[in-house]
Amino acid sequence: MSPPRKRVKERSAGAVVYATTLEGPEYLLLRYGGGNWGFPKGHVEAGETDVQAAQREVAEETGIPIGAQRLLAGFEDDTDYRFRRGHTLVEKDVRFYLIEAQTREVKISHEHSGFAWLPYPQALARVSFEGPRRILQGAHAFIMGMRT
Repeated sequence: MSPPRKRVKERSAGAVVYATTLEGPEYLLLRYGGGNWGFPKGHVEAGETDVQAAQREVAEETGIPIGAQRLLAGFEDDTDYRFRRGHTLVEKDVRFYLIEAQTREVKISHEHSGFAWLPYPQALARVSFEGPRRILQGAHAFIMGMRT
């Protein structure tokens, strides 16, 4: 007989991180275990706002200090997904923000196996999942709207 299945909800926050170049924005993608590419994100800790969690996670996962992160007001987007952790179904909700990095120096955490700064078309092609891909599309449209 299989053990009972549990369901838990988790909240995370993260950010689409970009750097401004003469050719346009370049987006920072991180390679996760299993070879998937996405954005820095992680659990919202007790007493933390989503924004604080997003900036902390960017700092922890990329080495870009909070002082070198410029949070762009007016952009936030959500995605959700499910996965199994043993016999537990985890339902994860993630709120993403948009951060302009004031440095391109990256030092990834142990959670990742690589990173890349990519222009929009290449970044869109490399992002592994539909939710983050949709968020990247919205973030890019937001940035381009600011430039006009």
